[in-house]
Amino acid sequence: MLTDDDVRVPFGKASERAQDFVKHGMLNELLNLAKEYKNLKEIYLALSKLTIRNEFCKEILDCGGVEFLLKSLTDPENNASLLKSKISLIKAVSGNDDAKIEIAKQQGIEIIMTVLNRYMKNAPIAEIACSTLASVVLRQPNHSNIVMENGGAELITRVIAVHIENTIVLSSLCLLVRNLVSRVKEHSSALLERGIEQQLHMVSNKHEKCADSVKAALRDLGCHVSLKEEWKGEGRTLAR
Repeated sequence: MLTDDDVRVPFGKASERAQDFVKHGMLNELLNLAKEYKNLKEIYLALSKLTIRNEFCKEILDCGGVEFLLKSLTDPENNASLLKSKISLIKAVSGNDDAKIEIAKQQGIEIIMTVLNRYMKNAPIAEIACSTLASVVLRQPNHSNIVMENGGAELITRVIAVHIENTIVLSSLCLLVRNLVSRVKEHSSALLERGIEQQLHMVSNKHEKCADSVKAALRDLGCHVSLKEEWKGEGRTLAR
């Protein structure tokens, strides 16, 4: 009901249905269920589908959902699939700036980095962790500092090395790099010292579909980027 997957209609109504569910208190109900059945990943997936507006993110924050989610990431009963669904919800909630601040306050950045480090070889975990960190540090220089102070440069270059063949992970990681350095240019030095420029050029050479993401990351790192002019408008006279 919350996924637009019916090809028979020109426009889906998943968004309208999600808003209707929230209007009738579904967010609170699902959060309470998550606290009771903390290892049922479908609850977190459903919450992620409902958290589509800024005010819905704020509602989860006001209900104590961020603190609960971050604590649940440290549960020893977690498995990779469950962790992915929980981090997906954290990413959805982090679309709200107040939620970003609360995530950092509750040491959520460090917790997500710990999960990423522990499940480094798991591509779905690596992708969602990188994209969530990218969201949490967006427009938040202090959050970028937290990532870098906790070994962010080393972690990022390790992710590239481990997932050099996975374009989905690499694209999310490029976005994380951009958001880390966009407002704190000093962080570029730590990443460049770890050899990220050479790694990104390698990614660009291996995966054409990542070329634009890599060029944007290199540009924000302050590296030289060769831009190819696809069309110059030459060779044909325009009709008057």
